[in-house]
Amino acid sequence: MFDFIQQPLPSDVESEVEGSGMQLQAVSKEDLYRYYCTMQSRSEKYKAKFRQVMFAYKDVERERDKLKKTLTDSQDKAFRRISELKEQTELDRLAKQHVEDNYQLMLQEKDELLKVLNTQVAASQQRSQQLQQNNSSTLSKASASGDASEEVLDANALKQKVKNIRGVSTIHRLSVQVQRLESLLSKCKETMKVQKDRQKAMTVDKQALANTLSLTQEELQKSKEAHEVSMGKVQSQMNEARRLIENLEQEKAMSVAQAKQQAHSAMVETEAALQSARQALASVTSEKDQLQERLTQLERKAQEQLTKSREIIKRLQDEKRSLQQEMEEKLQSSERSIEEDKEEMIQEALTLEKQKMQEEMKAEFEERIEDMATEHQSHLKQVMKEYNVQLEEKEREFQEALNQSLGELLLFS
Repeated sequence: MFDFIQQPLPSDVESEVEGSGMQLQAVSKEDLYRYYCTMQSRSEKYKAKFRQVMFAYKDVERERDKLKKTLTDSQDKAFRRISELKEQTELDRLAKQHVEDNYQLMLQEKDELLKVLNTQVAASQQRSQQLQQNNSSTLSKASASGDASEEVLDANALKQKVKNIRGVSTIHRLSVQVQRLESLLSKCKETMKVQKDRQKAMTVDKQALANTLSLTQEELQKSKEAHEVSMGKVQSQMNEARRLIENLEQEKAMSVAQAKQQAHSAMVETEAALQSARQALASVTSEKDQLQERLTQLERKAQEQLTKSREIIKRLQDEKRSLQQEMEEKLQSSERSIEEDKEEMIQEALTLEKQKMQEEMKAEFEERIEDMATEHQSHLKQVMKEYNVQLEEKEREFQEALNQSLGELLLFS
């Protein structure tokens, strides 16, 4: 039942706690949290072991109560049986004493009757002797007295016969009474023999019950001793487990306090970092707003420049068209004048010259438009590039600060 209690408990908890307490300033929050989880799991294990010990102790107490109840019931039964046997023995002894007293009284009555009968027999013998003497004297006198003496003799003989008849009936009655008393005496002897046998059997039962009671008491004493030994072991183990649990509770409280202190300092640092991050975020936001405003301004300027460029291009195109139209009109007028005055070759030469001049003017005009568009596009690209670079740098700085703040928050949580 107590196999799980005999498991060896770790003895290096104090040294581990002292070493960890000495190096607590050098550990990180992850190590501190891991150590806190380890101590909490170990505390839960010790609590589980202590609960098992308590359950085992309660089981032992229940078994002890059962044994006590069983022993008490058996003792009560044995005591009741012994008291019943004692009462029965006392009743048998009283019955035997009563029978013996009755037997003694009957024997005394018989002796008294025998004495009375002997006395009566002796008295009857004396009376018979006296009667014989009286008869002899009467006979001697009768010879002298005559008829009167014969009558006296007849009367005395009649009285003697009556007395003899009474003595014989008394003797018969007494003999019958003696036989009845002898039969009663034999019955009393048989009853006494049966009572002696019953008393012997009751003595044997009493001895067996006494032996059983002594064995039960010895077993109870042994079980009490074993229970006391086991209870001593359980009590010592419970004290050890309680002491370890108290130490673990103290260590847990110290760890929790230190963890709270570390967490508080980390929270303060995190709050400071969050404050700086908020300030950086505010500055970045303001810079972003400024950049956004600058970008808006640049876009507006670019849009204005683009509008101006479009207007310039449109104006140039209008001028080109007007120049072309003017040139065409001039060429047409010159052609008409040349056609009127020159020959066909001069007209062809002028046509060639016209085409050449148109191509040169067109090329020069297109080159000027392309140069202006290229310059405008390059300037716009340069401005957009600088803005994008600055915006990317600000966004990168803002993202780094935000990631650092989130990392510290996640690390703390």
